[in-house]
Amino acid sequence: MSTVKITELPDISTLDTNEANTVFVVVDVDSDTTGIITLSTLYSNVNSYITSNAASANSVINTRITANVATLRGEIDANAASANSVINTRIDANIAAANLFTQAAFDLANTSVQETGGTITGDLIVTGNVTSNYGMEIKNSSMPGNGIFLLITGAAGGAYGIPSNPGYTITTVSPDGEGNRIVAESYASKASGYASFIGRRARGTAASPTAAQAGDIIMRLGGNAYGTTKFSQFADARIEFIANQNVTDTEKGTRIEFWATANNTNTAVNIATMTGDQVDFTGYVSPTKGFVYVPSLLVGNQTAITVDFTANSMIKANIVSDMTVSFTNYVPGKIVEMWITNTSGSNRTVTHGCSAVNSTVNSTTVTIPATSSGYFKYFSIQSDLANTFVAITSA
Repeated sequence: MSTVKITELPDISTLDTNEANTVFVVVDVDSDTTGIITLSTLYSNVNSYITSNAASANSVINTRITANVATLRGEIDANAASANSVINTRIDANIAAANLFTQAAFDLANTSVQETGGTITGDLIVTGNVTSNYGMEIKNSSMPGNGIFLLITGAAGGAYGIPSNPGYTITTVSPDGEGNRIVAESYASKASGYASFIGRRARGTAASPTAAQAGDIIMRLGGNAYGTTKFSQFADARIEFIANQNVTDTEKGTRIEFWATANNTNTAVNIATMTGDQVDFTGYVSPTKGFVYVPSLLVGNQTAITVDFTANSMIKANIVSDMTVSFTNYVPGKIVEMWITNTSGSNRTVTHGCSAVNSTVNSTTVTIPATSSGYFKYFSIQSDLANTFVAITSA
């Protein structure tokens, strides 16, 4: 048997180190000759080949990996810039569309909202306090006259909720079982430091106001009671502040009207009216302690007295000589009482100012004895002397 030693293998670059490979050795000799390749020889030569080519393979692999990584990084960077631009654009657009908050500074941890300008177009739900260092303006053109601002402190409004009648702008609803009190407090030493509730009325528009006219209700304070199924549309009891003339900067006549609803009816009626110079009552006046009049106490001894039906209710005067009475500012239905005392030692004559037929003494004069008094009761039926009567009691 012959032995052939193979010390060098030809190029076997087709071998795959990750799989099993088969090597065939063909020996072109006589049939009696057998070729033998020992395992150590095969391993040594294969390992030598792999080792010599590993550096080249690694270089190729590393080069391709480096190139691919660079390409991938480039694509990521390029796409990231584009993606960030799209994301930022969408975020900016969404912030602008949702709130228009220039700073978008919501600090939920402190339950506070800080905003330097902008508009909230959706719902704003706050669980803490709302503090404004300047002011709060609420506009609502989509709900004209039907509840621009609704403050519910209890349940969802109960039987009332959002008002259905026109003209409501602010509504507060108390918790069930509790009262609803709106309080204005003021702390100041100056005269103008008071709390006040003021209603202002103009015609025209806010941008172009015009003067209020006679009969315009300037302000109303009213109370509505819930009936069987609903509240009344108009106040069942109310106080109205009304322009009494066409208003100018120098003519501002007003009146105050008191309205109430009688039992077993559902319509309020005007029971009293106050103007700048009188009070009118349309209902019964029932003072439990009577009326207290302001007396006019004339100083010194009088020789002439003018009865002013507008200003006078009770007059007291002394005389030591004769006296004459005259009248001014007649007021239909007004009564003026006068008490005259003669402090002299002689009788004195008082010319009371009315005709004989308009006097209980059937004369234009009356005599008051010395150290005596006379009681004169004047009342005007109409606005002139011819309709003024005097009742006289002399002591």
